[in-house]
Amino acid sequence: MSQVKKILFPTDFSPTAQNAFKHCLILADYYQAKIEVLHVVFPEYAAMDVPVVSMATTREKADAAVPVMHSFVELGLSQTQALYTFTAIPRVEEMVELGIAVGTIVKLANEHNADLIMMGTKGSHNTLEKAFGSVSTGVIEQAKCPVMLIPEFAQWKPTHIVAYASDLSESDPYHFWKAAEMLTPFHPLLHVINIHRGDAHDQIAIDELKKIFSNNTPAVQISFHQEKHDSVTDGLEVFVDNYGVDLLVMYSPHRSWVERWFHHSQTRDVAFTTRIPLLVIRVEKFRG
Repeated sequence: MSQVKKILFPTDFSPTAQNAFKHCLILADYYQAKIEVLHVVFPEYAAMDVPVVSMATTREKADAAVPVMHSFVELGLSQTQALYTFTAIPRVEEMVELGIAVGTIVKLANEHNADLIMMGTKGSHNTLEKAFGSVSTGVIEQAKCPVMLIPEFAQWKPTHIVAYASDLSESDPYHFWKAAEMLTPFHPLLHVINIHRGDAHDQIAIDELKKIFSNNTPAVQISFHQEKHDSVTDGLEVFVDNYGVDLLVMYSPHRSWVERWFHHSQTRDVAFTTRIPLLVIRVEKFRG
């Protein structure tokens, strides 16, 4: 079984991050995992014609972030204990680093062998975020490990019902098993859902998936669905509401920056709009 032993939790100390941290603490208790809480300080530049990093000012910002980080963690622990009884309070390490948010998060996740990156997301609130993406969507596009996003108003509840968004690709079973392994501690009911447009119904592909899964049944209950909708994002939202889904799972392949520039990301669209936690399985390009 895939074990989550280390969770990297980036924070900007916002209410959205504070809410997501409660989810992170509870999830860490389920896995008995360590949490590394990370705040990234963007370098300050001196007022000159040629951009020069002002190390003194940057260091002041980093030093000021340390007590704020400690207060953030303490508040998260106290708020979580008010609504949840820990089996054992998770180990939490506090880190303040200098750098660019997305790059630093991804770099540290790789260097520290994080099994999961977990963070809050506010979705798209303006046209610039829609065009260039937020920190959370930047992380899901570049991280090598799974990423879980917690929407700003999502309240904690046990993960009983999970929906896995399938595109019926030949690599789908691999992504599904990776997600199922991570979810084993919750013993959820899992819906495999494919949203198709127009007359793109593909019963043969669904039957093939059922056959593969029936021969390799994980410790979860599985049902399969195909539903017609003009928009994949809107279709998933309707499915989530109709079936009372607690967690939505998608996969996102690694792409070069050129591919990310030209490729429309369905995962990014869902990350901007989801009202429930989203688990993104990060995998290398599948080679059959």
